[in-house]
Amino acid sequence: MNTSQDRWVWFLDDDVIHNLLSIESDNPELKKRATSHPAVVEAVRMHLAGNSTGAQQALKPALLVGNPDALLLSGQIAFEAGAMEEAATHYRRLAELKPDHPYASLNAGICLARQRRWRMAIEALQRAVVLEPDRAQSWFVLGVCLLNERRAAEARASFARSLRLREDYAPAWFGQAAALQMEGKYQEALEIYDRLLIVQPRSIETLENAVTSAWQMSDRDRVRVYAEKLSHVAPQSTHALWAQLVLAVEDQDYDKAAGVASSIAQANPASPADWYNLGVCLEHAGKYAEAAVAYEGALNLSQDDLDVRCDLAGALWESGQQDEAAAHYQKVLDVSPDFQRARRGLMAMALKDGDLERALECRIGLDDPDGEVAHALAVLRHRRGELEAASELYRESLTRKPDRAEGQWNLGHALFALNRAAEAQKHWRLALEADPNLALASLR
Repeated sequence: MNTSQDRWVWFLDDDVIHNLLSIESDNPELKKRATSHPAVVEAVRMHLAGNSTGAQQALKPALLVGNPDALLLSGQIAFEAGAMEEAATHYRRLAELKPDHPYASLNAGICLARQRRWRMAIEALQRAVVLEPDRAQSWFVLGVCLLNERRAAEARASFARSLRLREDYAPAWFGQAAALQMEGKYQEALEIYDRLLIVQPRSIETLENAVTSAWQMSDRDRVRVYAEKLSHVAPQSTHALWAQLVLAVEDQDYDKAAGVASSIAQANPASPADWYNLGVCLEHAGKYAEAAVAYEGALNLSQDDLDVRCDLAGALWESGQQDEAAAHYQKVLDVSPDFQRARRGLMAMALKDGDLERALECRIGLDDPDGEVAHALAVLRHRRGELEAASELYRESLTRKPDRAEGQWNLGHALFALNRAAEAQKHWRLALEADPNLALASLR
């Protein structure tokens, strides 16, 4: 079964970002800004009246001369419109013109973070926290960016700095736990997640990260607890579904596993791995026809995956669709003549049908390191009465695995039938030494 990669949940505090970048009508700084350029006066009025397009147009003369307030206001308007790249451009230009501006680097960092341009965001935010080291939210946003760059220790230091400034700041606690989780300190992370869940028991992000941490600790009991809670809050959460799926597989409850895998596949219809996992669960549940449908879904999304085609062939064979199964095995061999799974699959089908000629043809190019194929062919020839050929194949098999009791026992029977009693007794003795129960066994 394919397992999912860790799906981390890093987020930006939307309320904090809005507050950091917002321009309100009662902000005492507005009068100071408005006096710096006449265009800013009109633009502020229009923006606060809801005419952002007009405000941007009005700001053009001030932007041409690099007016700081015009750049700040243009950045805000672009941010509110979701134009992060434009907003970041205004804020970065402002930071270049006024390196000591208290908001330019911070706002630029936030906009860059919104674009997931983490490294550039980190550079801007590191300047921001140097300029204003006592702003808890700035350290938090920096921590988020560092976390996304997998710089866990630095992120944890940023979150710790944020918490020293604002001890009850839940997003920073979440970030601290996420950094600990990334460092492999799962127990410490879970202690924080548990405290956060007391206050916000329905937090999807916290529950999802708690599931992942408990899983990394191999604490299956806690995985079940978190996954159950998460499934109530967010029934379609990938984390909850994956936890339920793997736990069901571990419990060998394949019917339940198939039900969960079906939900995952339906939620991610373009994922070949999810359709494949559904096929595996259905196959283990003995639902071979349904498994074949799932494998076919995976194959349609990944035509070149020869292993999936072999799995499809196996499920088709088990469901009684032999011709279709053989056709898929053959398609694999047409692409890769030495592909062992396909050749072995065709061999198994031929042996089950008692088709010696086809089995011998399938044997060409087939690896047989432990002599299982040679033994199976020997049994088939033995049943057909081809005793000399069967004996040679039994011997071939035993050269690769001398302690194969069945091989020694059957070889003894073949030799006895050939009137070679002394040789037969030697092989029967070796078989009984390896497995005394064979005394009452029939020919296999």
